[in-house]
Amino acid sequence: PCNQEIPYLKELEKDIDNDKVVFVSISIDEDSNAWKAAIKRHNLSGNQFLGNETLATLLKVQGIPRFLIYDKEGRLLYPDAPRPSSQMEIRRILNSLE
Repeated sequence: PCNQEIPYLKELEKDIDNDKVVFVSISIDEDSNAWKAAIKRHNLSGNQFLGNETLATLLKVQGIPRFLIYDKEGRLLYPDAPRPSSQMEIRRILNSLE
């Protein structure tokens, strides 16, 4: 499921014209070499980070991929945000952020 979302996420990152939106991708992969290989294989750029199980627990991630939306003050607005493949739903939310 994570790999299936990548093309939609890349398109979304390119298309959203809102300087208030910053995309951050965090992998909870246990193998850092596999994570680095995936970044290269999918030609990912931007904010790519390797997290861990502790971070996943803190963010209450129970399944992946998981999408969250925070406001500029760091408040969690959407703990279970729509996936990038939802297209119009996620675009509406991101374009409405102030």
